[in-house]
Amino acid sequence: MQEISMNYPILLHYEIWHKNIKNTHIQQINLPEGLENIGRFAFNGTSLEKVVLPKSLSKIEGLGGCKNLKYIEIPDNITEIGDDAFSGCEKLNIEIPDNITKIGSGAFSGCRTLESITIPEGVREISDSSFAYCSNLQQINLPEGLEKIGSSAFIECGTLESITIPAGVKEISAVCFRNCENLQQINFPDGLEKIGDQAFCSCDALKSITIPEGVKEISAGCFRSCGNLQQINLPEGLEKIGEEAFYACDALKSITIPKNVKKIGEECFAFSSNLQQINLPEGLESIGVYAFSCTRSLSEIIIPASVKIIGYWAFNGWTSSQTIKCKATKVGENWDQYWNYNYPYGNNKTKISANIIWGYQDNNT
Repeated sequence: MQEISMNYPILLHYEIWHKNIKNTHIQQINLPEGLENIGRFAFNGTSLEKVVLPKSLSKIEGLGGCKNLKYIEIPDNITEIGDDAFSGCEKLNIEIPDNITKIGSGAFSGCRTLESITIPEGVREISDSSFAYCSNLQQINLPEGLEKIGSSAFIECGTLESITIPAGVKEISAVCFRNCENLQQINFPDGLEKIGDQAFCSCDALKSITIPEGVKEISAGCFRSCGNLQQINLPEGLEKIGEEAFYACDALKSITIPKNVKKIGEECFAFSSNLQQINLPEGLESIGVYAFSCTRSLSEIIIPASVKIIGYWAFNGWTSSQTIKCKATKVGENWDQYWNYNYPYGNNKTKISANIIWGYQDNNT
């Protein structure tokens, strides 16, 4: 193994590795005591396999893009792994030491060899894209003190099968677990308050999900294209279901919308082709554009009298074998004029062929 030792304290920047290291075949570097900072991507593109860090550092940066890096010694005094510190280190397998309290954005993004990771107890936040595209990451142990999981933190971790979110986490940010195609089980804490846009989009192995009572909104695209999702338990305190929240959930057959929900967003259940039953609550006020487009397994739907707004093409593709039962006696003042029309290809505007019943009454009326 070719090795180099730097015996003087320096501030490493792009220009230094570009001139002195990049085009060599050096595989190990021993950085000197006294070094306080390593510039971002300082060793990008080198042949390094091992790096020995000095105790004078308090933060790790600069090793992103070291595709051959396999081993690194992290001194006990280092407390922070910086932004993109190991991003693109495709061969790196690492245990994060207990002294680490902060993990930066993209810190381990693209570390394809990582199979298991344990986050130290002192870490309070998993930053944006920290473990994005770690395609072989099968196990993640999150600390009890964790409070937030950032955007894209575990996006496309394709071999991850289960995750337990600690009790202190209030928010799971946007696209956090998107395209985790083998994710089968998620254990949410009772104190969770927010799940971001597309957080679990295209998690195709998910079959059942229970949302905690503290969550007030299912965000846009949250479970979009979860093709095997069969059961969803929504909390009683839920108030809004965002656009495309359950778009193309092909295995979903039945769902009950909680009584406090006021709005169902655009394309919310569109193309959920096997949805056979949905219960809309009295008190619902708005049904968005395309909300039930091409849900052709629904034999009927009951529109509560409380609904004030229905967007255009809300029931696009509904056929003569389907029935819309409206508790209202006529079209609402703020219902779009094309609420019961198909999507117009060209200028061809056609009404859906579904049966529409006005003034419908049931036992709940």
